[in-house]
Amino acid sequence: MATGEPGYEKFYISNEGGGDLEWEVSRPWIPLNQESGTNSSIVTVTVDTYGLSPGEGYEGNITIESNGGTEEGIVYLNVLGEEPILAVDPDPLDLDYYVLTNLSYSREFEILNEGQGTLEWGVSSDESWITISPEEGTNEETVTVTVDTEGMETGVHRGTIKIVSNGGNKEGEVNLTVYEPQ
Repeated sequence: MATGEPGYEKFYISNEGGGDLEWEVSRPWIPLNQESGTNSSIVTVTVDTYGLSPGEGYEGNITIESNGGTEEGIVYLNVLGEEPILAVDPDPLDLDYYVLTNLSYSREFEILNEGQGTLEWGVSSDESWITISPEEGTNEETVTVTVDTEGMETGVHRGTIKIVSNGGNKEGEVNLTVYEPQ
């Protein structure tokens, strides 16, 4: 979660026996909606990232002591920064095409923002037979990559797709096999 955002997770305390289960939860710095109870219950763990450092990980132990035994759990918290992080799907971004001569074919990939803030990106290719739509955008979007084999010789052709953004850069390969109809 991002700095300054609150978040929560829940866990379940279950009485699987025949009598009453008396329990108490202890933890050093993690707020809970309920610290003790009888029998089964859902306990909410709340965290507030205000004042915590972006990019850091934190952990805390929760101990549940009861007349039915003791259990321990660990709460892990990763604080994200407010910067965007570029991701693509599929990753790695390698697009393979098998196309007849004088035809075109399209495939899609996703641009994703795995961080916070606005991701601004642009996509380009080093080959004239590769077209991209859209060529630029913000945040998450589906991008279409079209190859056009008109006037191309049969065989294998290779190109590159470059994604440049304020959340990092990525590069992918376009492998095109052009063949004649049988």
